[in-house]
Parts: sequence; C-alpha cells; structure tokens
Amino acid sequence: MKTKNQHKRGFVALVSALIISAVLMSIVIGAGAAGWDARLDALGSESKRVALSLAESCAMVALTALATSTDPTHLAITDQSVHVGTDSRGTPLTCVITSIAHNGNDATISTRASFNNSYSAIEVVASVFDMTSAPVPPGRDAIEVKSWRIVRP
Repeated sequence: MKTKNQHKRGFVALVSALIISAVLMSIVIGAGAAGWDARLDALGSESKRVALSLAESCAMVALTALATSTDPTHLAITDQSVHVGTDSRGTPLTCVITSIAHNGNDATISTRASFNNSYSAIEVVASVFDMTSAPVPPGRDAIEVKSWRIVRP
C-alpha cells in the first residue's frame, strides 16, 4: 500500500519536470527568435545598401548629364526616373533624379531610391564650368564635386 509521502514525491517530481520543461522551452524559443531577428536585421541592412547604391547611381547619371550637356547651367531635371537594371527576380531597379537646381555655377543634384521598403537619398553639390562660353582651363575639370552627402529621404 502506498503511503501519503509516496504520493507527494510523485507530485513534486511531476511539477519539477513541468517547470524544467517550461524553462528549457522558453530558452529555446528565445534563442530561435534572436536568430530570426538577426536575419531580418541583416536583410534590412542589405536592402538599405542597395537603395543607397541606386541613389548614388542616379547622382552619377545626373553628373554625366551635366558634363555632356552643351548648356549645363540651364539643364533642369525634375522627378526623372532612371532604370538602372534588374534584380535576381527580374524586378526593375530604378532611382529618381528629384531635381537639379542651379545657383550660379553650382548645381545641386537631389536623388532618391527605394528597395524592399528601404529608402535612401543623396544630395550632390557640384561646380559646373560652362564650356559654351570658353574652353575649360588647363588642370580644371568641367565638373568639380564640392559635396556628396546622404540626406533623409
């Protein structure tokens, strides 16, 4: 015949096993969630890097347009979408030249791009030498970049 003490020992063992199982399950779930969060953070960083590269591509396209224009001080572009290529899934990669504004010989280029809900914007200030008025002096480029910075999209 079982005594009252033997029933208590079985109950204590059962409750201890349940508590230990719950603690171990929470540790395993927490570690799995941390790994998932790290994966999503890495994916977000990669998307931000691609968006920044796309915005930089548009800035280079705008600088090229200024360098090859016959009248660069009057070249004005607003919200022009530029096709850069396609990603591995065949989705088109584009960026937007938001504006090219002129202040004397200085041109301010603003661009933006997005990729997988990550956004980047670039602002470039360049000094543009008007080649229609005179040839470029020796040792001077047609365009000199004064600043290149990332801005809030």
